[in-house]
Order: sequence, then structure tokens, then C-alpha cells
Amino acid sequence: MENRSFTVILTRMELTWLYRQLLSGLDRAKGVIQEYGGGVLRADPVTPAQQEMVDEAEKYKTELEPLTANIKERLDIGEKERLNLVNLRADLDEAFELVEEDSAKQEILNRLKEIPKEEPYRIQFDRATAKFTLKLVENDLQKFNQQVIPNYQKAKLEDFTDKIQTKSYWVNKAKRSKEILEQLKIKLEKSL
Repeated sequence: MENRSFTVILTRMELTWLYRQLLSGLDRAKGVIQEYGGGVLRADPVTPAQQEMVDEAEKYKTELEPLTANIKERLDIGEKERLNLVNLRADLDEAFELVEEDSAKQEILNRLKEIPKEEPYRIQFDRATAKFTLKLVENDLQKFNQQVIPNYQKAKLEDFTDKIQTKSYWVNKAKRSKEILEQLKIKLEKSL
């Protein structure tokens, strides 16, 4: 039961967030390994506590490398799929401008309606990976609720000098990010 795998359908935004989080964790693990696990290049001996950190980081790195590679591959495929949808939409828009027959125009409109905004991302998880991912989501949700959103809300209008990326832009962007994470949390909880 513990090794049961299942598919979770994610949006591009959810998968992109997950990929960034996993890359960050992988970079931290590599940093610990490099700092404390330098082997013969280290002048000072590694303490048992440091060796424990290196062992944990090695395990973490071993788990994260294939997962990040798989997600990166899926994101790349998804980007190609999105580009194909954009091209299809552009082709149909051009055809709509060029045809004169009402029946052809109606067919084009029907096909335009059928084009999905984007294909869903089906990602395979096992229970351990889903629990790990859920922990990452919960940590980020806590940061958004306790730090990110309140800090933007408390900031002065003068702190935002860009005419487009105003205070409201950043507050609403943070709220949207929080909503994306809440949806990802629900999906992961349901699958467990």
C-alpha cells in the first residue's frame, strides 16, 4: 500500500512551482554535500553531525534528481503542446479572415471553441513523493499567509515604482499564487 503509485493532474502553474521547489531542494542538497562531504580535499575532518547531514543530503539528492528530470521533461513536452495549440489557433484565425462562406466561418468558430486552453499535466506520484510534495506546499502556503501577502499589504505605495507592477499587482499576484498552492494541496490530499 505504501508504494502505491497514482496519477495527479496538474496545471502548468502547479507543475512549474513544483519544479522550482524541487530544483531549489536539489541545489541545497548539493551545497551540503559539497561543503561537508569534500572527501580528501577537506583539510579538517568531518564531524559525525556533518557526516549525518551529508548522508541525508545524498539520500535527498538521489530522490530528487530523477524526479526533477522527469518533471523538466514533462514541462518541455507541455511547452511544445502549448506552442502547437497557439499555432493551431493562429491558423484558424487566419482561415477565418480568408474565407467568405458562412458555413466555413461557422466550422472555424466551432473548432476554435474546441481548442483547449492547455493540455493537463498527468504526473505519476508514489505516496512518499506525494507526502514530500505536500509538505513543500504547506510550507509555502504558510509563508504566503504569514509573510508574503502581509508584507505586500503593509508596503507603502511609493515602494512600487513600476507603473504596471504596482502594489495591487503584487498583492494580487501573491494571492493568486496562494490559490494555486491551495488547489495543489487539495489534489495531493485527495490522492493520498
